[in-house]
Amino acid sequence: MSFNKTLHAAMTLIVFTALQTVWSQPQQMSETEIDHFRKTKQYIPLSGFYDSEISGTAVIVGDLTIEKGKTVNIRAGALVFVSRGARIIVRGSLFCEGNWKDQVSLLSLPRGDYLNPPAKELPLAWEGIRVEKDGHLDMKFTRVSNSTIGISIDTSSQFVSIDTAWFRDNEISNLRVGETDIPIKGDMLERFQFPSLYLSIKMPPRSVLTRIFPPLQKKEHRNDVLSMVFSGVFLIGGTSLVFIEDGAARQASRDYILLTKFNDVNEANYQKAQDLKSQVQNHQKYTRIGWALTAIGLAGLTISIPF
Repeated sequence: MSFNKTLHAAMTLIVFTALQTVWSQPQQMSETEIDHFRKTKQYIPLSGFYDSEISGTAVIVGDLTIEKGKTVNIRAGALVFVSRGARIIVRGSLFCEGNWKDQVSLLSLPRGDYLNPPAKELPLAWEGIRVEKDGHLDMKFTRVSNSTIGISIDTSSQFVSIDTAWFRDNEISNLRVGETDIPIKGDMLERFQFPSLYLSIKMPPRSVLTRIFPPLQKKEHRNDVLSMVFSGVFLIGGTSLVFIEDGAARQASRDYILLTKFNDVNEANYQKAQDLKSQVQNHQKYTRIGWALTAIGLAGLTISIPF
């Protein structure tokens, strides 16, 4: 009985390991799938050895390799989907040329865009960018999403510069150098020197609120959401305060003018005029506070909106 249980457990482990191996293997799309993209012109299918630029919307349908001495430029605003299990292998030079307005996006191909969608139990993750020996990666304003390891760097690579990147939903790690995972966080400016590799990382700042309240930085996604919520509260509260107090100040000012112009000067009217004048000043003070809250909310939203 004990032998049967042991045998059953061993067989289960072997099958599970085999499935994991198959699922984690780099996958090459079938010619039927690739031909589907060519015919529909939904995406430009790319794979194999590549040494040209990528712009617009494209799909990498199998491992895309940049050989030593070759250069690939991914232009600003490019939207690049990658099929499950595929990799971008950098042995030459890869430049991701995004900017604040038009970022470069690298993410997994949605299940519904396949001609024959993978089974639901199979992962859709791509294998990320692999910078190998002598490789050069210069990445600016780029989103890397839905991979196993976003960027994996061999310590024998030459130069890697990451200037403002957003990592989302990468299963194992966002950035790995050799066997070491490098934590990515906001307000980050780090330079690492390995025997043959120079690595520079510059990350965008988080919202004003997370700078004031550092504990909010513990969870990246919660950080973004809370920053947006609090900034929205400041914005809505500030604009509401401006609207209410500015209207009240204008009304009190009109009442003051009417009282002082068209009524006799006596002690009662004088006291009432002083009260109205004080009301105008108070309402104007709260209006200025409302404008300040509105400015803080706008600044917070501008920085914290995820890309």
